[in-house]
Amino acid sequence: MHKLIALFLVSFIVLTSSATPSHAQRRRANEFVDLSLLVDTNYPCTWPTGFPMFQIRPFKAIGPASIYNIDVLQIDGNTGTQIDVPPHSIPRPGTNLQWEGELGLEYTHKTEPFKFVGEACVIDITELLDTGEPGISPLILVAHVKKWEQDNRELGPGDVVLFKSGYSDLYYKPYPEGYHFIAGCLDKKFSGWPDPAPETMDYLGKKGVWHVGVDSPSIGPIP
Repeated sequence: MHKLIALFLVSFIVLTSSATPSHAQRRRANEFVDLSLLVDTNYPCTWPTGFPMFQIRPFKAIGPASIYNIDVLQIDGNTGTQIDVPPHSIPRPGTNLQWEGELGLEYTHKTEPFKFVGEACVIDITELLDTGEPGISPLILVAHVKKWEQDNRELGPGDVVLFKSGYSDLYYKPYPEGYHFIAGCLDKKFSGWPDPAPETMDYLGKKGVWHVGVDSPSIGPIP
């Protein structure tokens, strides 16, 4: 969840330049923006089916039997804001599966650090929020990307595209409100979260885009 092809855990530095940069510009040039969500046992930070839920269990408290506070932490790799590397979708060579290739061997620990850096291109798709049928995601289309390019510049190699729908800001809440974030959509109670159509991902890949980020629970549309 929160897959940013991420939703991925990342901070971006936005660089600005001018002949005589103002104090505000210099401050923004050194500003980190943390895009990660709060992880807490009372938040919908884990996919509700098929994965162990995030837990913190008190084990010992400072007292006669311990000089420490000791907690037991249970956390799954799909907890909170995260990154998915190519093997999440691309089979490794020799599997005889469609799309198999060398990228299927590029696991997280083998990904070069430079691939985690790029210029953030934020594409506003808030118009799609809550516009889908219950349990169905409204799709981010190639047209949304081309509109951004017309208004800004052509996307290219090394860019990081972030689709901003406002979904997490609105629905990532403590329970019981947090039911809406994932489970309520899977139960077909609410519109699905906005996510890219396959054609959109193909378009971005051909442009050489490094990463695609969403503020939805998953990079995959539902159902």
